[in-house]
Amino acid sequence: MARMTRGETEAGGRGGEVAWKRPLSGGNNRQRKQNMSTPSPVTDGTNVWVMTGTGILKAFDFAGTELWARDIQKDYGRFGLNWGYASSALLHDDSLYVQVLHGMKTDDPSYVLRIDKKSGKTMWKVERPTDRAPHRSLHGLSRTLVANMVQGVSDGFEKRLELVGVGYRAQLKGKDLEIAAGFSHPVIVAAPDGITFDCPQPTQIVVHGIDKSLVGQTAADIRKVRPPEPYKGKGIKYDGEVVRRKVGKRA
Repeated sequence: MARMTRGETEAGGRGGEVAWKRPLSGGNNRQRKQNMSTPSPVTDGTNVWVMTGTGILKAFDFAGTELWARDIQKDYGRFGLNWGYASSALLHDDSLYVQVLHGMKTDDPSYVLRIDKKSGKTMWKVERPTDRAPHRSLHGLSRTLVANMVQGVSDGFEKRLELVGVGYRAQLKGKDLEIAAGFSHPVIVAAPDGITFDCPQPTQIVVHGIDKSLVGQTAADIRKVRPPEPYKGKGIKYDGEVVRRKVGKRA
């Protein structure tokens, strides 16, 4: 049963009243301690999507009108799970991402679905070929990459660097970065697509972007201009980086 509650009203009314209830599927299914209601609903502030442990996926608007419905088990086979399905759908931009991890009661491959949130149609399906360690590790890698993409478009990534040395400084030159690091000429670092630079102080550089790997690679390229040397610590280093110092020659 899908249930929507009202929050506090501007007039000061009591919040928490049930606005509407809608059935999701029939029967009283239960697997051991799993009551098939573990997955959490997701919302974009206009509509709400509800997934059940039996594979029923439905979309509603805030008035309680059903927009579309799917039966994932009917479309792609029964879930081979010992304790029942409990993963919540991930909502990002125009899509819902649904993961189904098999391996206990079936030989069918695990998979991830990308579903259009407006129509409920499957946009793509990616399977994990086997349950061997290399394929399991790729499943975790895929989850991490998707999480980084979500964080990139919502919060973004940044990497900070610090210039240490007399006369060492950096400044913006249009979109690019101009660095003076002890050479006879300034070094120009071009900003790749999707990367922006900032210099809050002449000795500080901040690299911004939505691609975590590109932000890290760009910061590494800037550091390569003048890596910190171990005797006086002069050079370009990451913010918070500890440079292991060496004792200089003595007479």
